[in-house]
Amino acid sequence: MDWVLKSKFGSASAAVEPQTCAGCHDPHDVAGLPFQLRVYDSVPNTLMNGLAVSSVGAGVTCMVCHNSRPSFASVGDSFVARNGLTSASALVTPHNGTQTDVLYGANAYFMPEATPSPHLAVGDTCVGCHYAIPTAAQKDAGQTTNHSFITDLSICSTCHAAAFDGATVQAETAAQMSQLDQAIFTAIGTLLEAAATYNTTVRDAATLDYYRAGSAPIEATSCACTDWKISLVSRMLIRRCNSAVMSS
Repeated sequence: MDWVLKSKFGSASAAVEPQTCAGCHDPHDVAGLPFQLRVYDSVPNTLMNGLAVSSVGAGVTCMVCHNSRPSFASVGDSFVARNGLTSASALVTPHNGTQTDVLYGANAYFMPEATPSPHLAVGDTCVGCHYAIPTAAQKDAGQTTNHSFITDLSICSTCHAAAFDGATVQAETAAQMSQLDQAIFTAIGTLLEAAATYNTTVRDAATLDYYRAGSAPIEATSCACTDWKISLVSRMLIRRCNSAVMSS
């Protein structure tokens, strides 16, 4: 964990729990789950983002942490009022690690409430690609699994046809994200030009605090325009997932 983040939360290096085997596996096998995993196939209630998860195999081990935390209402059209939102509504941005939200197609505005990725059908979901299939380099090194969890496009042909071009899919998704960025930021610029007055908020890269001109640190930004703000939430879900193929 970056020292800035540790100091931000008042933790010293010696007090931070490292991500070791015991983070996912119970060394005492108390629950009797497969592979001595601490959780398997489903969560007892819901994730922190309100999503009910079941029948996902070993992938649930990943999902209990890799989700956006808050829950956002979702609709299939642009009628913001149907979410009970107004221009004054406060929206919390997604917590880093939104992979579960993107995989399930949940928590994105202007989208049907459940628009799952086809990759949700992969056996053991997340684990099916990020652990069970070693990359080409790992195979060359004699490895049969991938405990680094960092995969690459060399595994795609395990399920897809050999002619499948994952790089092209990633490039197309990245281009669409850039178009969305431009549309959002153009809308923001138009609003600022039309506003009589507005506050400029910046984030300190060292302390991670937000500031407005001449003010003490604040907890979050605010804006009078709900449309672009909730679009930004959907954008951040994808950006913080950082997986152009999975979201396709």
